[in-house]
Amino acid sequence: MKFASRTEAGVKGFNQDALAVPKEGTDTDELGYCLAVSDGITLCPKGGELAEHAIKIVDIYYNFAKKDGPGEDTLDKALDKLWETFFVSAQLNNEKEYLSSGATLTIALIINGKLHLRHLGDSTCDIFLPDGSAQRITDEHNTPDGCLINYFGGEVQTKPQILTKEFPKGSKVILSSDGISYFLETDFMKKLAEDLSWKADAMISEMFALSAQAGSVDDRTLVIGH
Repeated sequence: MKFASRTEAGVKGFNQDALAVPKEGTDTDELGYCLAVSDGITLCPKGGELAEHAIKIVDIYYNFAKKDGPGEDTLDKALDKLWETFFVSAQLNNEKEYLSSGATLTIALIINGKLHLRHLGDSTCDIFLPDGSAQRITDEHNTPDGCLINYFGGEVQTKPQILTKEFPKGSKVILSSDGISYFLETDFMKKLAEDLSWKADAMISEMFALSAQAGSVDDRTLVIGH
């Protein structure tokens, strides 16, 4: 699997989104493909910093996977470790603003023909299968007026959405923050991808432009695994 990605700031001028994919040289055949997108809550004092901390989940997963073996149990162990380091840092440095801040976190681990999802917030994971079907598999953890009710950060470790989907050879995945996915639905992404023959760089340029035209003023982040 190859990846293409982009993240950029919205109208506020500084970017509170972050993303991570496997580092070059990672043994993805053995350890799987782990990728993540995070979107810092704009009104929080440390939202952007929390997003940068959240995507460390990818490195933590691979560090554990090398020692303990890959898979979704290791991913859960890595997610617990991510929360632990967050709380330890907040306590040691008396960072009270961290405990009143948060970020979305959407993680996909692709291994052995399956995609394992761990998800907090309203960023999204869309999958596109060889049979032509496509699906947004993430839940929106927010109120009707758009306030997040489950996210990475805060004073209590919350439970993520946990889901496993079949992901046969030839499948593709898109992770995106709501600066993209709020404006572009799965079926539209599928049609655009087919029209552009899954040329990822062209897809990213078009999706960023179209979301902006549709009114997106938020930070925008997109990862395409193809």
